[in-house]
Amino acid sequence: MTEPVFDDTGRIVLAKTDLEVLVRSAVSGCADTGDCEVGPVTWHARDSSGCNWEVTIVRVGTDAAACRDVACLHVAALREMYSVPDEAAGPLDLAARAA
Repeated sequence: MTEPVFDDTGRIVLAKTDLEVLVRSAVSGCADTGDCEVGPVTWHARDSSGCNWEVTIVRVGTDAAACRDVACLHVAALREMYSVPDEAAGPLDLAARAA
């Protein structure tokens, strides 16, 4: 197991696909978000909170407000803990950086 790689904001840097797994897991673990569909994690320049990614969550069932509210709480917590590699800086080999 490799050591985590931290960015300048103190967040752990994860590949977008690994972060998508975490988002799906967090959202699917709640009864109010059972019918939510999680889109891909997309990179963007750091926002005012220091986060550099976002994800779209769509409610398939009937209670969209409950899904949005609960999912937003989970995603907000993940946005404080994780970053994705900076696409503007080019590819990043996380395994090599952790070594």
